[in-house]
Amino acid sequence: MSAALKVVFLFSDGRPSLAHRATLATVAILPRHGVDAVACFLGDGPLVGVTRDDLGIATVLLGNAGRAVTGRQARRAFEPALRGARGHLVHAVGAAAHLVAGSVARRVGVPAVWSQYGTASLGDLLQIRAALAPSALILAASSVVAERQRRVNLRRVPVEVLPPGAKIPDEAPAARRTRARRALGLDADGFVAGWLAATGTADTALRAAASLCHARPHARVLIFEDPLTPLDPTRLPGVRSLAAALGIGDRIGVAPSARGIGPSAALDALDVAFYLPSTVEVVALAPLECLAAGVAFVAADVPPLREYVTPGRDAVLVPSGDHEALAAALLALADAPEYRARIAAAGIARVREHFRLESLTKRLVKTYRGLAGHAPAPHAVTK
Repeated sequence: MSAALKVVFLFSDGRPSLAHRATLATVAILPRHGVDAVACFLGDGPLVGVTRDDLGIATVLLGNAGRAVTGRQARRAFEPALRGARGHLVHAVGAAAHLVAGSVARRVGVPAVWSQYGTASLGDLLQIRAALAPSALILAASSVVAERQRRVNLRRVPVEVLPPGAKIPDEAPAARRTRARRALGLDADGFVAGWLAATGTADTALRAAASLCHARPHARVLIFEDPLTPLDPTRLPGVRSLAAALGIGDRIGVAPSARGIGPSAALDALDVAFYLPSTVEVVALAPLECLAAGVAFVAADVPPLREYVTPGRDAVLVPSGDHEALAAALLALADAPEYRARIAAAGIARVREHFRLESLTKRLVKTYRGLAGHAPAPHAVTK
């Protein structure tokens, strides 16, 4: 068996983000593949505690509780951490982290990998500066992200598409649904649709929900969110006010927030989940987790979502902003349990075949080993 590969991850800070959560889900299972991970954060936030306490990953906070370190101060703080960890490779998450990681990795003499979740443009100075930082490989979450990164990457660094992965639960969906509905006080036999409320406008979501609830008295709608990417609390009063105006105030519930890197526990209670991204900057972690949970999935049809789902087979896609089309899709799934079950089963199969977290992590480790080769780790102390 090969010796353990040591990878040092650098995060811009410990605040919630989908990029951070997707990366940490991978970091959590790296030890199974012979990789020792160290997580460094340039600033504080809830992810620092999650990484250290929940995941048991060696964690270094380079900033302080007040603010993140940046620029030359960040490079001075990160270099001894990298040397002390004797890392074979640096993996930066996001442009701000790569600005630091790329230059320090070159100075230390190890390759740098950069995970890119957002789309780059010539008008984004941070992205341009990060694209100029030394890197051995850029990992893009989708082909849309990859193509835009190639346009701004003057160094012509190789760009590889590596989507986020999802974990398929071991327990059957029916058993998880029964337990989750009991915990949330939901009718065991009713139809429950969930809106991933961190995305899209409340108007489209709630007008479709109103059509569903008025047409089907047994239907309920549950607002849920990703752990570590909470719904902006300033939006809730407006959401509740619109729901009341539409006559469904008593049919809308808000799932409790959860701490961790996994999907929302509310997923287990759902028959259908709907997702309304409004731009092309779709990071498919939330959709993939819906599929993996065995929940029928409906979404606004925006690129690059079709990279992750096949409309009519494992998901239902509707025109963006069209509440009538969304309502029709929800009603069709509510009225046809066999159709709903077929979509849900195909979603699990889709994740198992293409987006299983374990498989994508193996692919990432193979990439790491190819870049790091068999070079010895840098000395812990250097002059």
